[in-house]
Amino acid sequence: MTDTEPNGANRELKMRLRAAMKGQGLSQADIVTQTQLNGEAVAKATVSNALNAEKGPPSSVTLKAILNALGISGSDREELSRLRDRADSRGDQAVVGVVGLPREPEGFVGRQDEIKELLEVLDPASGSRRTAVVVGMPGVGKSALALHAAHIAVEEGRFPGGALYVDLDGYAGEAEKKARQTPISAAHALEVMLHTMGVTSEHMPPTEPGRAALYRAKLAEFSGPAMILIDNAPTADAVKALLPGLGNHRVLVTSRHTFTSLSGARHVELKVLTVDESVELIDTALQLFNPHDLRVRKDPGQAPRQAVRATAAGIARLGRDPERRPAWLARPPGR
Repeated sequence: MTDTEPNGANRELKMRLRAAMKGQGLSQADIVTQTQLNGEAVAKATVSNALNAEKGPPSSVTLKAILNALGISGSDREELSRLRDRADSRGDQAVVGVVGLPREPEGFVGRQDEIKELLEVLDPASGSRRTAVVVGMPGVGKSALALHAAHIAVEEGRFPGGALYVDLDGYAGEAEKKARQTPISAAHALEVMLHTMGVTSEHMPPTEPGRAALYRAKLAEFSGPAMILIDNAPTADAVKALLPGLGNHRVLVTSRHTFTSLSGARHVELKVLTVDESVELIDTALQLFNPHDLRVRKDPGQAPRQAVRATAAGIARLGRDPERRPAWLARPPGR
C-alpha cells in the first residue's frame, strides 16, 4: 500500500504530528491544555486518538485545533491537511461533522450506572431507543452528566455527523428572564441549531415552520449519525420541535420533568451523589483549585467540614443580596 492510500496517509499524518510534538517538548496533556486556551477545547481522548496510528484519521475540526496548538502554519499545515483528506476514506466529498458541544465539565465524578444507561441510547449501531431524558431536581448535576456522556460518545466516534447543542434555559430565574426580556422560543432554538450547521442569517427562514423544515433537511444530509443535546428543556413540546426526522440520529435531553408524551424516550432519573461520591467530588474540587491540597484524600473525615465551610461561604455571599437570597433561608426550621 502506498503512502497516497488511506492507511499510509493516516500513518504519515500521525507520525508527523508526534514528531512536531516531540520537537517542541510537548505532551498530549500540553496539547489538550493549549486547545482549551485557544477556545477549541479538544478532549484528552480525542487528542490521543488523533495521534494513534491504529485509530482512524482525526476530523478536520480536531486536526485544525491540534495544528493551532502546535503553532503549525503555512505549507506544513496545508500538507498535513491534505494527508488527513487522503487518510479519510470518504474523501473530500464528506460532510464535515459539526461540533457544537460546550466544554466537558471538569472534576466529574461517579454516575457510572447512569453513564452506562445513556451510552446505550447514544449508540447509532444499536436498535435501542433514540431519545434519552436525564431527569432530576435543580442542581443535582443533570447538565454535567449529559455533557460528560455526550463527550464520551463523540470521542468514541459514534457520531461522525457531529454534535449539536442548545440550552433552552427553561428554568432561568426571574432576574435572568427579565434581562433576556423574552423566553427562548422554538424558533430561536432552531435558529441556534441552524447557525451551528452553517446557515447564515441572510439564509435563515423567518418562520418557525420554515426553520424546522430546513433543520430536518440539513440533518438528513449529514454524512452519518449526529447527536443533539437539548439542555434545560421545560416542556415536551420544546423538545419535539427539535427532534430530527430522517436519519439514525440520537437525542439527549435534560429536564426537571418526566416527558411521558415523548414516545419511546428513555428516562434516566438522577439522584444526589452517594456519600463516597460526594467525598470524591470535594477532593477533586479542592485539587482543581490547588493540586497540592490533599486534605480530604489524606483524611476523608475532612470532607463534611469542607462542605459545610463552602456552603456557609456561599450563603454568606447570597445573604448580602436580597434578590439572590435562597427562599429556604427565610423559612423557619422544620418547614
